[in-house]
Amino acid sequence: MPKGWSSPGTAYMIRDILKVIGPAYVKHIHNRCVEFCRPLRSATGTELRPGYTPPSYKSVQNMIYTLRKLGLVVLDKEVKDPANPHRFPRRYYRLVPGKEGDMAWRNPIDAHYYPDVFARKTEFRIDYLTSADWLDRIRRLQR
Repeated sequence: MPKGWSSPGTAYMIRDILKVIGPAYVKHIHNRCVEFCRPLRSATGTELRPGYTPPSYKSVQNMIYTLRKLGLVVLDKEVKDPANPHRFPRRYYRLVPGKEGDMAWRNPIDAHYYPDVFARKTEFRIDYLTSADWLDRIRRLQR
């Protein structure tokens, strides 16, 4: 999970990446998370935004598994490489339409493994998080 003051959570980064680029495989999602976590610097070299410690590949993979179990992300397609038939097929995941604002994005691990605790934690909370900055950064990286 990314570390640092007000760093975005892995689940939120995965959600925003899939919103922008559509179906993607785990390594592609991980690479986008790493790109986003780098510090943002201006042309003069001054730091506009501090960098975060990016999530590991295994962390992203585990988060995708948990999101699938919660029904927030689904398997879109599997693509087999004809040049390497002995390898596992590449699996592309996409967001489930209408689930982008679900409360389980806040903490998918608790929502999946400890649903009663998660329900108590989120009972009276209102989501004030805006991801416009993340989405703009991801769109700029995609170009």
